Amino acid sequence: MEQQSQHRQNIESKVIESNIRDQRLGIIFAFIIAMSALFAAALCIFWGNAVSGTLIGTTGVCGIITSFIYGTRSNRIERQRKAVQINETQMTSSSDSDASK
Repeated sequence: MEQQSQHRQNIESKVIESNIRDQRLGIIFAFIIAMSALFAAALCIFWGNAVSGTLIGTTGVCGIITSFIYGTRSNRIERQRKAVQINETQMTSSSDSDASK
């Protein structure tokens, strides 16, 4: 039983580390995409295509904002789901220990 618990903790630790790495990469790539869109928009405006530049810049910034909001919402939902799961597990284990007495 102790080995199974240790194994589960190791797996959870690896999942957490993987999630942190993925989030960092997401932030880095989002920054690169946003800066590229803003640079392309600035070039378009500089070359006299104000409408194109405005659309490119707005689309790039709105895409990043939308992605951030979606990611934040999905992370919150995942945390809530895990909290419910933990509470159910604790209630089940406490009722099992009460029944064995």
